[in-house]
Order: sequence, then C-alpha cells, then structure tokens
Amino acid sequence: MLQKLAKLTLALTLLSACQGPLEPLFGSLSTGGRSYSLIPEYEPVQGLIVSEHLASFGNGHQLLSTLLGAGAEIWMLNQDQNILNQTRSQLTERFGVKAEDLNLLKSIPIETQSVWARDWAPLFSYSSSGGYGLVDYQYYADRPIDDAVPAKLASFLRGSGLSRGQTLQNLPIDVEIEGGNVMCTATNCFVSREVLKRLEERGETPNAAAIKAELEKYFSQTFWIVPRLPFESTGHIDIWAKFLNDKTVIIGEISEESLAAVPDDQKETYRQVRLFLEEQATGMTADGQPASDSLAAVLKRVHPEITIQRLPMPTPGIYRGVETFRTYTNSVLYNGIAIVPQYLRGNRAVPSERELTTLHEREVEKIYKQAGYQVVWIRADNLIRDGGAWHCVVMQIPRLDAQRQTTIAAPLVSQTN
Repeated sequence: MLQKLAKLTLALTLLSACQGPLEPLFGSLSTGGRSYSLIPEYEPVQGLIVSEHLASFGNGHQLLSTLLGAGAEIWMLNQDQNILNQTRSQLTERFGVKAEDLNLLKSIPIETQSVWARDWAPLFSYSSSGGYGLVDYQYYADRPIDDAVPAKLASFLRGSGLSRGQTLQNLPIDVEIEGGNVMCTATNCFVSREVLKRLEERGETPNAAAIKAELEKYFSQTFWIVPRLPFESTGHIDIWAKFLNDKTVIIGEISEESLAAVPDDQKETYRQVRLFLEEQATGMTADGQPASDSLAAVLKRVHPEITIQRLPMPTPGIYRGVETFRTYTNSVLYNGIAIVPQYLRGNRAVPSERELTTLHEREVEKIYKQAGYQVVWIRADNLIRDGGAWHCVVMQIPRLDAQRQTTIAAPLVSQTN
C-alpha cells in the first residue's frame, strides 16, 4: 500500500499541484435516500478482516496473536487450508494463543490477491432503518480478484452466523478509491485528491462535484477532498493523518532534527513533504496565506471542536536494500488499543539517529495514550518495504450484535518489541 517517496532525481512536484480550490465542493447534498452512515474506525469494534496472505509475514502472526488475545474476532479470507492450519499451529506453538482465543479466528472461503485488506475489503456502514451496508468501491482494474471481495463477502455473510442476524447490503460506489484513502467522523469523511489525480493521469478531466456526489450516494456524511501528499504514489490519507477519537486528529510532522538525518539526495523532497504537512496541520501556506482546501481549514469549519496533534514522522529507512518512507499514523485501533508500526532504529551506525528514533517513539506513545489508548508496538519494516504498515492489512468489523455499543473491552497492557 504505502510506496516509497520519489528520489530527488525525479521531477519535483510542487505543492500547489496537489491543491485546487474546493469551494464548489463545500456544503452538503440533500440527505434523501442517504440512510447509511460510515462507521469511524475509533468506534467500538467486534473484530477485523484480514487475508491469508498476512500469515506469510512472521510479524503478521504477532499481529494476529495480539488481536486474538485482546478478544478480537478475526475473519480471515482464506482459500488454502494448509495456510490456515499452519497459521493456527504458529499461533498456538510460538505465540501461546489459547484454544478459546484461537476459536475467534474464522475462516471465510473467499480468494484474495494481496495482503492489503484495508484497500479492498468493504467499509462498514450503519443503516438508519437497521442492518449494515458493505461499501464496495472500485479497486485497481488489474486486481479483479481483490475488487470482487466486497460483493462476495456480503453474499457469504447473508447466509452465515457471522452476520449475527443483521441485514447486510452491498453498496457499490463508482469511484476508484481504496479504504486507506477514507477517514471519517460521524458527520464528515475525508479523502485526498488522489480520487481526481487518477483520472487526470488517464487524460480525463475529473468532475470533482460529481465524484463527491457519488461518494456521498448512500451516506449521511459529507465528503471533503483535501490535498494529497506529494511524491507518494498511492495518495492515501492514512499515511499522514488519522482520527484517534471524535476530538483528536493526528497529522504527521517532520522536525528539523529529522530533516537533518535525511540523506542529502532526498532533503529537498522531504522539505516539500514537511511544508505539505505544516499546511495541512495549520491551514496556512508557507508565505502566511490561508490554505482554504487544507485539512486543518476544513476541520476548522466543520469540526471546530477537534484538536490537531502533531505526530513525529520517522526518518527514511533502508530495509533489505529498499528505501522506505515510514509513518506512525498507519496504526490499527481496536477497543482502546493502538497497534503502532515500529521500525529499525534509524541508521544503527549513527548513535544520534538511534536516539532520535527512541525520542520519536516516546512522543508517539504519549500522544496515543493521551487519546485513551494502550500502545502495542509491532515491527513493520518488512511491510513498509512491500508498501504498507498495520493499518493497511486489516479492516475493522463493527459490533454486529448490538448497534453502536459504547462499551469497549479492557485495554491490553502496553508492550514494546
């Protein structure tokens, strides 16, 4: 999911290219027929959807054991019984998962092409008339198996006890977008300009208002299109921002100390990324002008009660020869637990970089704890090498047995790896 930043040798993209005036998009359409509400991922959760491909990562088993131990029901989309058996054995023998917790791992016979469940799995929404909607966005055209997952899952669940007797409706949305580029509160959802950029790259002229209307087709929330992170290929908003609750959003920050640790051939790229993040967090451009389409500016209008907290961004890393852009916003929230990606401590040959990584982790843990989470760190260097972190490989399942429950499980004791 998460791709490495472009080298300075590539053509630099100006921040202004990622930002267009969005005033025509402000405001909401009539909510007639918009009877569903997308569920913020910080709300109480029953479990998570994953792919059997997650079991190919050793630290994927660690993620599964942590979630199962916290009482999460895991729906593993699985077509290979051998992989399922090996996963169960690993969880029992290596991680000590108890039999009653292992029973929470449910196999669903649906094929997947990739590990990136956040992108191809359906987003869940509540219906005001009862039941749930499974949101079916358009996924990559060259990944038809993954693109078919939402409809197949809705069909499977209708005849399955996993649905807890709830009505489940597939909700197709004719917009090319992944779940990693959708971030919601109870009343508003945010996506990056990637939804426009893809059409532009194909030589089409996107109609932003029409795309916004399609995104809102079933939902009571208002959608907002905000700028995308420059130099990064997916354009996903979860790379640099995340709602921790209905009062707090975190936005990445590259400090002067971090910038000093960036290799010289990438410094200008990271300077531009830093400017982008500052603009999204403050609502002001570098020359002191209002940035009306920035995330901060939109939040000030529609969610003035929300506080923006800055979260350190790690310095770039190299994992098995691959340059990686690393982030702490790409975390998994589960009922008072935040599973945060941990990375090799900078350049291990440079003490100052190791110390900077330690300081970053302390600040990250402090911010998540202030928002009410217990923090579990799990290494994600191999996932970042392949394009993502922990948020990318799971999709939350809401409470299906009682709509919008407010009681959450007791938080897990913090762990450090």
